[in-house]
Amino acid sequence: MNIREYNKEDDFEIIKNWSVDERTHALWCAGRFAFPLQKDNFHEVLADIGKRHGDRPFVAVGDDGKPEGFFCYSLNKDTNEGFLKFVIVDPQKRGKGLGKKMIGSAVRYGIGKTGADAVGLIVFDVNEQARKCYEGAGFKPVRIEKDPFIYNDEAWGRCRMEYRSPIRKVRPEDIPACSEIIRKSFKTVADEFGFTEENAPRFTAFAMCPERIEYWMNEQKRPMYIYEDDGIPAGFYSLEIKDNGECELGSIAVLPDHRHKGIGKALLDHSVRIAGSLGCNTMNLSIVEENKVLRKWYEDNGAVHIGTQRFDFFPFTCGYMKIRLDQEI
Repeated sequence: MNIREYNKEDDFEIIKNWSVDERTHALWCAGRFAFPLQKDNFHEVLADIGKRHGDRPFVAVGDDGKPEGFFCYSLNKDTNEGFLKFVIVDPQKRGKGLGKKMIGSAVRYGIGKTGADAVGLIVFDVNEQARKCYEGAGFKPVRIEKDPFIYNDEAWGRCRMEYRSPIRKVRPEDIPACSEIIRKSFKTVADEFGFTEENAPRFTAFAMCPERIEYWMNEQKRPMYIYEDDGIPAGFYSLEIKDNGECELGSIAVLPDHRHKGIGKALLDHSVRIAGSLGCNTMNLSIVEENKVLRKWYEDNGAVHIGTQRFDFFPFTCGYMKIRLDQEI
């Protein structure tokens, strides 16, 4: 499944038939659109929420390129949280996991493409099928909004649900924790290969400090992200954006006690999406060449080895790799 922006000239004629009865229609849009769907009204509402909240309409398309689902997405730049509205799938294709797949794609777009820390939505408490779909996609209930929606003689509670990514942007107060994550992560490499402060003072395990990360944040303006494992800062990466469409993946690190949980893979995948969203076409990275396990891990995840170099101040060989970036949503 892919998602693309809604084409009002072609897609409406398909979507207009998905809201099959008035109650189902109200569960979907809370009366924001006329029933039955009318083209002019539908597009007027989309234009209004686009102007006021920055909402963009999308469709999920199958192999034939035809819409199978629809949603709107916006990003609140003050809170750095995304929000989904008007989520609907073709009723003839329900019960096949389509909704869960579309929500997953929407979340990946919100977090990977727009850099949101979380993606939220509101579902009526009586819409159990939709709620279970969202839970299956990783959303959790956060709260019940105070004002219910009245439909005929029914009062529907508004349940706020949220998918919060374990990966978020580094804030100034995170800098000491990020420095510790990097030092402790690289220290295991130092121990394995015999690097010390005496023979490799510039190696990351010994050279990293909060001041360097502050420089990355305030002077270089590097995108930097932290991974929280059950609320514990456990992983980190940074990107140095170049002027030639390339970037450098720097200091990807996971605390030793939190390894073998897929955190490194999640950080790498996230870095690829962020770099692509920033217009980069190539991601470069460096490794300790003697660390064959790490080299193979990067190769298994799409990196290509491109060369090595020796430096007098390092007791190891620097290996260089690159990843070609896919910039499609």
